[in-house]
Amino acid sequence: MYSNLRGMFVVKRRGGVIQYFRTGFDLFSLPRWDLRELGRLDMLNPEDRSVGGDFERIIAKECNKGFPNHKPQRPRR
Repeated sequence: MYSNLRGMFVVKRRGGVIQYFRTGFDLFSLPRWDLRELGRLDMLNPEDRSVGGDFERIIAKECNKGFPNHKPQRPRR
């Protein structure tokens, strides 16, 4: 979700943990599996659909193509 009040992206986890990201591209610091999970979800954006909608399209495109432009963290084996 994008919060106009804070000017940040907000990710709320199932356990109640809330993470804040200054820009949408800061989300790419998350691991690959986490980004794929976020890419499958619809972004809730009650205040400003344009910012969240634009980023929702970017992250979905990156997930579908295997992250060609942004290189998220990969777990070591």
